[in-house]
Amino acid sequence: MVHAGKQVIVETHSEHIVNAIRVRTANDVSRNLSSNTKVYFIDIVRNRPSIHSLDIREDGTIPHWPYSFFGEAANLAALLLHAQKKIRERNSKE
Repeated sequence: MVHAGKQVIVETHSEHIVNAIRVRTANDVSRNLSSNTKVYFIDIVRNRPSIHSLDIREDGTIPHWPYSFFGEAANLAALLLHAQKKIRERNSKE
């Protein structure tokens, strides 16, 4: 839709949709998606709603990712990658 010049607003609680947008942005050869895509995250700070605007970089990363924004999933993914790296290193020594 962005490539067609359309504005789309999607409300979701799905990390899969957010991650799919990140993957599409990283694979976008026009580099048009990263400058035209935003993620807004609403958190509660001191019992009041707080809106965070998160940029998606050309490589699909989101700098300053708030921990409470799918934080456990990101943490588990990082732990899995670390464990996999250890296994590869151990297997390469055998």
